[in-house]
Amino acid sequence: MKKLTAILVASFIAFALTACGSNTDTTNKNTDQQNQQKDGKFPSKEKEAASQQDMKSRMDKLPYSEYELEIRYANDKKYEAEIEHDDDTGKLTSTLKDELHNTHLKGVSSFNKLYPGLKKLDIDGNTKTEDAISQALKAFNLPKDYQKVELTLENGNGKKLEFKDHK
Repeated sequence: MKKLTAILVASFIAFALTACGSNTDTTNKNTDQQNQQKDGKFPSKEKEAASQQDMKSRMDKLPYSEYELEIRYANDKKYEAEIEHDDDTGKLTSTLKDELHNTHLKGVSSFNKLYPGLKKLDIDGNTKTEDAISQALKAFNLPKDYQKVELTLENGNGKKLEFKDHK
């Protein structure tokens, strides 16, 4: 009789533990909420670019073939980001020099940091300078208290869109 009671108790405990651990939807939602970035957005589930071909493929999905953003803040702090196509080699180059966050990246690492922000931009020839700059600052989570900003976007046809502001 003691064995039967022990088996029943063990079975009940095992059942109870299994039932508690099977709620994966709630667990996954909680984990996603805990992994939210500071800007309130969820981390991207898209795989990062790993090669030149990956970078080119992703840039082909955007209305821009090249991108450059230069911002000067107080205390001589700068933010400089660039994705550029080298006509001689056919390669994309990407650099990020972010003195606000002490970040200096090149190549695929820089591209992977910049690309999610580029996807958020909706800028064309009809976009006002104030709106273009505001979009760029928001897309890359940058402070609005800049002293000088220059944003240049180039489409696949070589047409450049330039936006500048000095405070």
